[in-house]
Amino acid sequence: MLLAWEFSAPMLLTDREIASLIILAAIVIFALVRDRRGTWSAIVGVLRSAFAGRLLVLYAAYAGYVALVIWGAATTWLWHAYMLKDTIITAAAVGFPLIARSITGKGTAATLSEMRRRPR
Repeated sequence: MLLAWEFSAPMLLTDREIASLIILAAIVIFALVRDRRGTWSAIVGVLRSAFAGRLLVLYAAYAGYVALVIWGAATTWLWHAYMLKDTIITAAAVGFPLIARSITGKGTAATLSEMRRRPR
């Protein structure tokens, strides 16, 4: 039995999410006030490298995969619209770091070979 609130619940931020946004904003403001020239050049460099052409294709493929999984779960009644905020947070906080890690080219095989070479 489906409840009415499952479809009409607003996507409000929890106290933990609000606190995280306040801390993140404080860190950004502190970094910008402390060293404007160095911080801005670093931000521009990170954004240029993060949005390179080939990476945009990878990001789009990941977003398509997430959309496909959501669509599949929604058609089987396992996902509802009130889960959208948490889905976006999870996809961004988990998926994009995994993509960034995969870009470095160091997979499990490289990690295992490095572990074998280390002295104990």
